[in-house]
Amino acid sequence: HGIDKSRLHIGYNSPPWDVLRGIDIGLDCFPHNSGTTLFETLYMGLPYVTLAGRPSVGRIGSAILHGLGREQWIASSEQEYVDKVVELASDTAALAQLRAGLRQQMQGSKLMDEAGFAGKVEQAYAQMFQRWVATTAHSNAVATMPTARLPINGRRKTKADRNTREDKQSPGIDDMRVLASFFETRDFVAGELAARAMIRKFPDHGFGWKALGAMLHPQGRSEDALAAKEQAARLMPDDSEAACNLGQSLQDAGQFARAEVALKRALLVRPDYAEAHNNLAITYQKMGRIAEAESNFLAALELRPDHKWVFDNFLFTLNYDSDKSGEEIYTWYQEYERRFGEVHRADWVGHSNDRTLGRRLKVGYVSPDFRSHSCTYFMEPLLSHHDHCKVDVYAYADLTQEDAVTARYKGYVEHWIPTRGMSDAALAQRIRADGIDILVDLAGHTSGNRLGVFARKPAPVSLSWMGYGYTTGLRAIDYYLTDEASAPQGSEHLFSEEPWRLKDTPYAVYRPGPGMGEVNPLPALERGYITLGTLTRGVRVNHRTIKVWSDILKRLPTAHIVIDSASFKDPTVQQAAIDKFEAHGIDKSRLHIGYNSPPW
Repeated sequence: HGIDKSRLHIGYNSPPWDVLRGIDIGLDCFPHNSGTTLFETLYMGLPYVTLAGRPSVGRIGSAILHGLGREQWIASSEQEYVDKVVELASDTAALAQLRAGLRQQMQGSKLMDEAGFAGKVEQAYAQMFQRWVATTAHSNAVATMPTARLPINGRRKTKADRNTREDKQSPGIDDMRVLASFFETRDFVAGELAARAMIRKFPDHGFGWKALGAMLHPQGRSEDALAAKEQAARLMPDDSEAACNLGQSLQDAGQFARAEVALKRALLVRPDYAEAHNNLAITYQKMGRIAEAESNFLAALELRPDHKWVFDNFLFTLNYDSDKSGEEIYTWYQEYERRFGEVHRADWVGHSNDRTLGRRLKVGYVSPDFRSHSCTYFMEPLLSHHDHCKVDVYAYADLTQEDAVTARYKGYVEHWIPTRGMSDAALAQRIRADGIDILVDLAGHTSGNRLGVFARKPAPVSLSWMGYGYTTGLRAIDYYLTDEASAPQGSEHLFSEEPWRLKDTPYAVYRPGPGMGEVNPLPALERGYITLGTLTRGVRVNHRTIKVWSDILKRLPTAHIVIDSASFKDPTVQQAAIDKFEAHGIDKSRLHIGYNSPPW
């Protein structure tokens, strides 16, 4: 009918606001706190209790409450955490009054002072640059710049395989190579057409189905990709890659128990399959089975020590380990620097940036999340309030797809540079050529990060902020932008960067998403009992949190608890959580564990 698809918004999002409307008191997790959901909890009128733990992932909740002026909800021990929740629950009239006024208090607090926060960040950038000028004032270093694997390939081809070009039941090796080339060149649309043509000709051969799944997945057509991968695994039961591909899609769909089966099948066929170990580890991580996740990440790294993305996933998961100290975890960040940072130090070169103080600074933000993403609620307040007389803003966007939020970001910056497909070396050269003064990492070790660029030190000043919540481990990055509550004095030994603590402001400010609606009355007034809850991911819910939450439920014998996130979409994961509460004597009738998809 002539309507461009960019004008259509078709799909399903069940926002979590209605889940929050049914909760009276929020529960933060530990030792890794929640993030976005804590801001949302407060905005919907719910107080929450947090336990101040290891810097800085274990102090996110504390930093937010400091910004709100509600430090009395911060516990310093597990027993104090229990006591604070029970105290809040003991006076429903006070809780109802608190709910009615909490959003207004938040709106008037530092948590939502967008312009003030942007001004403090710009002041920090200027001070960082001034420090660089001072420390390089006498340097006269002159520098010169130093000069996919395809996941649908199967086992190695034998002579018998090559002879299958004459087999009318199987595609020829040349046809397979042509089809594989579409994946290698990222021409997924043409690759899909070629895969479907192969399936029509050889419907009972798995390669076409395997290729189709690989072409559909990056197009965002997850259900169709899963169906194709299931067919490929059925037709190729002894193909480790088909099983691994299927496991990855099942994991993405939240079907963790089935993903575990598929990935174990891949490893049964091929025990030295590093990718399968990595995918199985991620599955375990999402199920909250941290020890099993870590052992599989280490198995993958034993097979491929230079696999940076596996190490990223490993570090991400270590942050959630409730049985390791901050010092133990940081040793692995130091190992990351040894493997992936030090190798580039010999190639560092001096910077010829204009050292004039007070001039307009070129600030570059590097992120894969300039799109609809939870980071939007914190990145937009800064980027939309930059004083463009003080900063010239560059966005280095590593995106597979753009959306309406991307369009907004483009309006906030003077320079928009798509970086998808650029190597780390090429992007580092581009950043140096752009003359960036301050380079900001917004991803840390999350998916799509470009830490390999920062390891090359393409700008005189670099820092990491917000998107990850902890150190990168890279000595090439100068600062970690944070606040006093997140990284208190004495925690410097847990960071490779120097913690740069913003003064009189939290580490980030929050802009609510659209459609959250008004705060509703306290549910307990109608129900007659208190409902506790969290919208956090399952990886944060560990044996320590379940023990403490069970202790609270014992102290509040009529209270119920809601645990709601995508991690609990799989019924087997729900049951595993129920079993853990029941082991502490909590009846399942008081547990409401499930999934309502958030709108980001």
